[in-house]
Amino acid sequence: VLINFSKFICAFFIDMTQVVTLTFVNGFKDAAAGNFVQGFKLEEMFNYANKSTTTSGGASEGIFLEAALLALITIAIVMVVMWVYLTIFSIRIVALWLLIIISPIAFLLSTVPNKSVEHYAEEWWSYFGKYAATGPILAFTLWLALAMMQFSSNALGDFSVASREGF
Repeated sequence: VLINFSKFICAFFIDMTQVVTLTFVNGFKDAAAGNFVQGFKLEEMFNYANKSTTTSGGASEGIFLEAALLALITIAIVMVVMWVYLTIFSIRIVALWLLIIISPIAFLLSTVPNKSVEHYAEEWWSYFGKYAATGPILAFTLWLALAMMQFSSNALGDFSVASREGF
């Protein structure tokens, strides 16, 4: 009976992890893009450069270039991290598809009393658990990072360099 319903059993476990994943994704889906811009203070970098161009005169192009370079580096780091997240989620989907395809074999091998054959079923469950748990873990870490960025900018107040009069 387990072999016949192996696809549905796997789908049930995947659905449980997807509920947790989507809980975190719904927590940050609307504010993610704006949160990156506000969290990394990209607007303040350019505002600082614009303020310094009006006050310093000749050295303004260097400051604006430095601010633009810093913003570009920050955006590049965020893009690489998001690309890694996308790659891991894509690998997770393909791996779960393949594990579901061979799930009847894993359920069959778990019923065989031979220890050497039973090892393959345990290995299948190990991979299935790892790939199923990857989604909630990644969604939680991204949610936590965005929440901490929002909390830290709200808790610290306006301590940005651009807001100080002497600079």
